[in-house]
Amino acid sequence: HRFIYKHTDFIWVRPYKELANFTFDENLTLKIKDYVDNPVFRLRAWLANAKIAQRDEAFFDYCVRNGINYLPGSDEPQIRSRYADNGMFVEFGGGHNMSSRWLPKKVFAEKHPEYYMEIEGKRVTTGRVQLCYANEEMHKAFIDNTLKIVRGLPDFYNCINIMIDDTQSFCECKLCMAPIKLPNGKMLERSASSFKSTLFYIFLNKVA
Repeated sequence: HRFIYKHTDFIWVRPYKELANFTFDENLTLKIKDYVDNPVFRLRAWLANAKIAQRDEAFFDYCVRNGINYLPGSDEPQIRSRYADNGMFVEFGGGHNMSSRWLPKKVFAEKHPEYYMEIEGKRVTTGRVQLCYANEEMHKAFIDNTLKIVRGLPDFYNCINIMIDDTQSFCECKLCMAPIKLPNGKMLERSASSFKSTLFYIFLNKVA
């Protein structure tokens, strides 16, 4: 499909009835006979939440034809094999998973509620929660548990997904609300629009 894309204006516009747009050219010549794609981004996932591709063959073919290499559901063996056969990322981790898979509340919350967000003076360890991202002890526990999980994974996984939890809540403890000292020595104040994401990525980079 990438070969066709390189040589024509062929566009797969719909997943059904093999509907496509193209210009007919009776003098079409194949100018590029050997090439390797070197995309700017390794991940092509503009239908990342298209779960229909797991059960609908026509829709899956549509995704492949358009060069999509990331779709959900690769924890299921049959789907995982299909993804691998078509050169897609086969990920472990699923969606928003900080407090469910990597540092699960059911395992850590009772002994270490301080690993999870504080709201109005109380630690929240049920429902959708964020972690206490400024907590250095949480970092260590998270990394140790993540390594334990990852080291036990089969080789067919070529992508590990560590994704922030799905809630707008944010830890209000003193550590998480304090200004962040950046590598260049400057201080990032709580009022900055990048404050929350900076705190998160400092943590995530350490995990990575």
